[in-house]
Parts: sequence; C-alpha cells; structure tokens
Amino acid sequence: MNALGEFRIKTAFLVICACLLSVACVSAQDKVQLESDSVERDYSDELPRIPATTPEDSLSKFQIADGFRIELAAYEPLVTDPIAMSFDEFGRLYVVCMRGYS
Repeated sequence: MNALGEFRIKTAFLVICACLLSVACVSAQDKVQLESDSVERDYSDELPRIPATTPEDSLSKFQIADGFRIELAAYEPLVTDPIAMSFDEFGRLYVVCMRGYS
C-alpha cells in the first residue's frame, strides 16, 4: 500500500472516531439534562405559593374604567374549569365548563 492510501485510511479512521466521540458527548449531555428536568423531580420549593382569594375579595382586584361596573355572577363550585364564555343579546352570560380540563 502506498503512502497516499495509508493517509486516507488514517484520515477516515480519525473522522469516524471524532464522529463517535461527538455522538457520545451529546448523548451524555442529553442524559444529564433529562435527569435534571425529570418529571419525578419535586418542584414545590421553586413555585411561589399564592393564597386563594375569596370571590367577594376578588372584585376589589379589578381596575374598572369610569362608567363601567363589575358583578360577581358565578364562582366555584357552580363553575369549574371554564373554557369559554359568551353573552347573548339580552346580556345573559353562558359559560362552558370542561370537567377535568386542568
């Protein structure tokens, strides 16, 4: 075998080794990321705890423009998991609930 043939074989061998090494590194990084973002991981310490607001107190949280008013129409347990709402021509409110949505 001549020198050019040996050079090509060595170059091909090095390219294959480099590809295998890069695939192994990427696989190891993916595994580390999957372990750190696991579904089984407990995120409760990272999530802020917001106290529940009573329906009556929630009205004071809204900013209403002059000339408008807000009314408490319905709240849990009467309405659970609302996904859509609409008013008809008489001003009646219709709410679509999808139990088990969340």
